[in-house]
Amino acid sequence: MVHTYYFSASNTTEKIVKAVADNLGQEVLHHNLTPSRIARIVNPAKDDIVIFAAPVYAGRIPVVSPANRGTHIISAFSQKNNNI
Repeated sequence: MVHTYYFSASNTTEKIVKAVADNLGQEVLHHNLTPSRIARIVNPAKDDIVIFAAPVYAGRIPVVSPANRGTHIISAFSQKNNNI
């Protein structure tokens, strides 16, 4: 199984990561990490493929929120889900 974990404020990253994952020929489970759209997150199994995707603005991955200043979306996710 393929798991995608992505942040996509304008839906462009979402379209790209879905196109890539959907063409791998395996079952795919998409996880939207955009703060306003976070749904249930399923942790991958040991042998699953994991794809992280986030936009890059001026050479930087977006921060999660003002409360987490300096923490980008993938780092914040991995801190909360340390088994990935």
